[in-house]
Amino acid sequence: MTSGDTITAPAVPTKTGYDGKFDGWYQEATLTNDWDFASDTVTSDITLYAKWRPYALGDDGQGGGKIFYRSETGFTITDNNSTAYYLEAATSDQGTSIRWSTAEGLPYAVVSNDANATAIGTGRKNTALIIAGDPFTTYNHAALLCKNYTGGSKTDWFLPSKDELNELYKQRSIFGITSGYYWSSSQDSHDEAWTQYFGSGSQHNHNKNNHGSVRAVRAF
Repeated sequence: MTSGDTITAPAVPTKTGYDGKFDGWYQEATLTNDWDFASDTVTSDITLYAKWRPYALGDDGQGGGKIFYRSETGFTITDNNSTAYYLEAATSDQGTSIRWSTAEGLPYAVVSNDANATAIGTGRKNTALIIAGDPFTTYNHAALLCKNYTGGSKTDWFLPSKDELNELYKQRSIFGITSGYYWSSSQDSHDEAWTQYFGSGSQHNHNKNNHGSVRAVRAF
């Protein structure tokens, strides 16, 4: 290559959390001027900067769901203390008449107080605790349905926490949800867990033997 030549575009880079969101090469770190590989020429050593476009609410997620929450600064996933920036939800329910834990007439799943967590980032750990605390693995309760969901060939789906479920409610129009009680993974007591009514947004502590809908989510 000689001074004044154009150059061939480098291979498209990858960045964790931004699959398919590469938005081109730029001439400066401030990402002001893009590089036109058809007309821009090189006259000295240069550094090109990759620009990444964040996922928008309603975009397809990495697991084939839809993005319903994003955080510019990230949030902590409490089962392994990793950082995530997005929550996506499956595009359909995993069940619509499901109990929170065991089948009717059987003992409730008694999980540790850690499964009372409600914040964004706690749902995946809650889900694991619920499954570990429920001995009746032949009944597809809410947490187990989410854990067993493999949309997009992903195996890290979970039952959302109370606050995660509320974010899903805020973006319910993306999924066409207009009514129904949905389970969260946030236990309220030995007998009750938190639900949210998608008709009004109200959150309630319901008996674990009640029937509710289930929507799996995942974080990345």
